[in-house]
Amino acid sequence: MSILRNALRTACLAAALAPATLAAQGLRVTPYGGITPAIAVAAGGQVEVGVTENLAVFGDYSRWAWGLICFAPAGEGEEVGEGNRCGETGWTAHGGATLYLRDVATWRRPYVSFSAGAAQVLDAGEAVSRLNPSIASEVGLDFGGDRALLFRLGLRWQGRPGIGTDYVGPVAGFQLRLR
Repeated sequence: MSILRNALRTACLAAALAPATLAAQGLRVTPYGGITPAIAVAAGGQVEVGVTENLAVFGDYSRWAWGLICFAPAGEGEEVGEGNRCGETGWTAHGGATLYLRDVATWRRPYVSFSAGAAQVLDAGEAVSRLNPSIASEVGLDFGGDRALLFRLGLRWQGRPGIGTDYVGPVAGFQLRLR
């Protein structure tokens, strides 16, 4: 059921962005993934619409896991999962903006992005928490100039205020320019 729900969310996001693409500076799709050994893993994708040559807005959906290896057992009287985020997984849906610091024709194009949205913790694919506010930021480089297929390398942080980090570390992906 969660796969159907996630597909519907993605379709709604694409429908919301479709009118903006008519007057936009380009449409790009970016699948990405990242891992910080023993700490976290994340994978997802973005649909990005250029507003100007150096500014774009995007929708982002990712799945993440935090606390891949537990270094200490649960404390006395503390149950696993109660205040303990070891092995926690979830999804995040964000909307945000990317500022490119060089022109599109530049072979190495630095960028910085910020996004906000919602996150939810999952257990065996089922929601086990309420929706929480979530934020993310990323800095990195796109390699490839004005080609249709680019390589993206960045450093990403995403988390839920008051709860903690859901992913921190490097991310890599490919950006496909559709328009």
